Amino acid sequence: MGQLVQRGDELSLSLELVDVRDSKHLWSGQYNRKATDMIALQAEMPRRSWRSLRLPLSGDEKKQLNKTYTQSGEAYQLYMMGRYYFRVLANEKIF
Repeated sequence: MGQLVQRGDELSLSLELVDVRDSKHLWSGQYNRKATDMIALQAEMPRRSWRSLRLPLSGDEKKQLNKTYTQSGEAYQLYMMGRYYFRVLANEKIF
């Protein structure tokens, strides 16, 4: 479960990981960052949850965890907007 709230250039992200079999709380995290730090936040979230849960990872999984795609916050926001509009248009059967 999660909630993302943006107020101006501030982001507030709350996450909770729950085992659906027994509703057991496994992990939660709260992040407050500037919108321009979204890329760093996206990299930080899985690392913090992995460390908290103490999950064993393979070498490939560790590489994937540390992989970064861009350092440009603007490029990332444009990419995410493109993905959003693609989904909206695809749902309207325009494609």
